Amino acid sequence: MAAARSVPTPVPGTALSMMRAQAADVAQGAGIDISDAHIDQFLRSLSQDRFEKHKAQHGLRFPLRFGSWAEECNFLCVLSLLNAFSGYRVDFHKVTGHGSYDNVRRCVMGLYLSSDDGTSLQADALARVSTTELAQILGVPTHTEEAHPSLPFVTVGTVGGPLEEPLAIAASLCKEAGTYLQQRGYKDFASYLLDVCKDALTHDNVDTYVLEGIARIPGFDDATIVDDEPLYMYKKALFLLHALQGLIMASAHDVPSIIQAMTQHWATHPKAPLPLFVDNVLPTMLTAVGILQLAHSNIVPLQTWHPEPVPGGDKDVAGPTLSQEDAYRIRAAALSAGDRIVRRAHQLAHEETALAWMATMTESDLDAYLWSYAKDPSLRSIPRLSERHTGMY
Repeated sequence: MAAARSVPTPVPGTALSMMRAQAADVAQGAGIDISDAHIDQFLRSLSQDRFEKHKAQHGLRFPLRFGSWAEECNFLCVLSLLNAFSGYRVDFHKVTGHGSYDNVRRCVMGLYLSSDDGTSLQADALARVSTTELAQILGVPTHTEEAHPSLPFVTVGTVGGPLEEPLAIAASLCKEAGTYLQQRGYKDFASYLLDVCKDALTHDNVDTYVLEGIARIPGFDDATIVDDEPLYMYKKALFLLHALQGLIMASAHDVPSIIQAMTQHWATHPKAPLPLFVDNVLPTMLTAVGILQLAHSNIVPLQTWHPEPVPGGDKDVAGPTLSQEDAYRIRAAALSAGDRIVRRAHQLAHEETALAWMATMTESDLDAYLWSYAKDPSLRSIPRLSERHTGMY
């Protein structure tokens, strides 16, 4: 599901170099302040042991044994494609008792396990995914039962269960991506990415070209126009690039020669630092700790928003619902804040011996830490800001 407005693709090889500057400009234009004092307070409060424990927890471990590198790659690609629906967190909790990402994981595992030969995540299978199939995997109803308006003791079933909207978006994402791959002659994500990597290796900034190749697939094109300028967030594409880096460097399978070349490249060249993979959780947490200051922003629903745990720990309380443009603005501010936090961490690491461990902190580390931090029992009930009707994050 592409962004609503047509957004020009970035000049090839420039996406990563543009994203942080774009985000900073959007945050400033929206009147969102990033507090240096609260950045320092946040960094000085970090426990090294806790940060090290959580910095790699991106939710990428599964109790599965894959038959090949391509199968595992396809699994990660579909997981990344569907790594969205943060705007439906409360809906998922009420129906299944679990959040959006847990349900996405269940859907992808269910799709993968629906065949014995690893073909259920190939392009032709994705192009056939339906809302009903996903609902059956989750064990949620596809109809809503209501009392008949005039006949007592009679109930009427209407099409559309309690999770119809997010599951319909998920099915659409699968169909669009599967069709895109088929139309270009690829049987699956893995074969497409082999060509993307082959092309990327002919350029100096390999990671950027891989990212841009991923973002060309419908469902990964997380971008919009803000104040007449393009803004590229690419949350799911960044998540997948990070996952692929881990898969390629640690694969236990025989891998194609192109992937061997990527392994050699990443073993001898530093990976390009990736910005935050911004969903709704990161701006919520960065606001909760005071780093994002919204009182003077032009996002009206957020001007008086002070995210804090709900008394009693109720996780089913919704936060502010934003328009698409306002959601992109606050997400851009979070991306910019992540850049500022890591640059300040590196500065403190050189200035203070006790904080020397922060010298290697990356935005990807910070992303995983904040995501895990939000799951702390004392913080899980903080209502998250949300945007409905999107499959981008």
